[in-house]
Amino acid sequence: VRDSAWKTTLALKSTSDAADALVQQIADQELSKLVTVSRKIGLSARTLQRRLEHCGIDFDALRDETRRSEAMQLIASARYSATEIAYMVGYSDPAHFT
Repeated sequence: VRDSAWKTTLALKSTSDAADALVQQIADQELSKLVTVSRKIGLSARTLQRRLEHCGIDFDALRDETRRSEAMQLIASARYSATEIAYMVGYSDPAHFT
């Protein structure tokens, strides 16, 4: 039981670290695909997906929230147009940025 608890604790810590790295990759690299992000942080896509699911996190929702948060900061800066912000946060078509 103690060994199982230890493994679970380590898995959660590594999942938290992976989630932090994931958010950083999405923000810094404007990456939008789980496969690409998982490679950047050194995990297989399936491992990353399982770890996120274990924590109740959906990759697409995390990606969208990361984009939204970054966009809000850029909007607040009042330095960029909506089109520029759309491209900056990873949208290939500004029409999808609403």
